[in-house]
Amino acid sequence: SEWADMHKLKFRRDSLAKKRLNADNLAVMYGAGDSMEPTIRPGDAILFDLTDTTPKHRGIYVLLVPGAGAEEYAVKRAIVSKGMVTFVSDNTDGDHDWKAPRGAAGLKVVGRVRWTGGWVK
Repeated sequence: SEWADMHKLKFRRDSLAKKRLNADNLAVMYGAGDSMEPTIRPGDAILFDLTDTTPKHRGIYVLLVPGAGAEEYAVKRAIVSKGMVTFVSDNTDGDHDWKAPRGAAGLKVVGRVRWTGGWVK
């Protein structure tokens, strides 16, 4: 799977409240692969809202993608145009299966990415 390792991070409640986020609706995973570089790099923490599943233009979402053996998690950017939703990688030159946009059919939106954090170079 391209995305794995669910963990928890600590955020101040007032910080979450300013963004209208409820801690009970948030989950964390960590980036793997290069498809969303430079926005999200391998090892970056990804905080996402499980209640925000309607794609908004240019938003970044955690998706459940059907696979040959099992579903896999992926994180992609939504493009919403004329009522159509597609998902794209930020890094079209990377070594991954998302070089072309994909329609939303068959993909389950798990939640919207609200915060990412990673190591400074």
